Amino acid sequence: MKQTEYKVDGRTLCVLLESEIDHHHVKDIIDEIRRKGNMNFSKNIVFDFSKVNFMDSSAIGLMMEAYKRTSCVGGNVLVKNISRRGYRAFQMAGILKFISVEDSNSD
Repeated sequence: MKQTEYKVDGRTLCVLLESEIDHHHVKDIIDEIRRKGNMNFSKNIVFDFSKVNFMDSSAIGLMMEAYKRTSCVGGNVLVKNISRRGYRAFQMAGILKFISVEDSNSD
């Protein structure tokens, strides 16, 4: 079962993604980000990809949804520990103009 952990640190929502990121899972993540973000007035979102072993194009949609949410309140999206393949997918999609990446891992 896919388990995603959410933690609030001040006005930052930290999302530890697990296993696979696909269109079924992304819908649940977006719903939870909206719920937790509204409850805690989150400004920034940090996604940790360290436990992700597969992602499809819906991960790009997830990042764009997070960007839309944070940009309207002057916040940012940060991606940590993404694989080299994931980084390249984000790069090819052009979303690195909107999000920040740190600690990229190699495959």
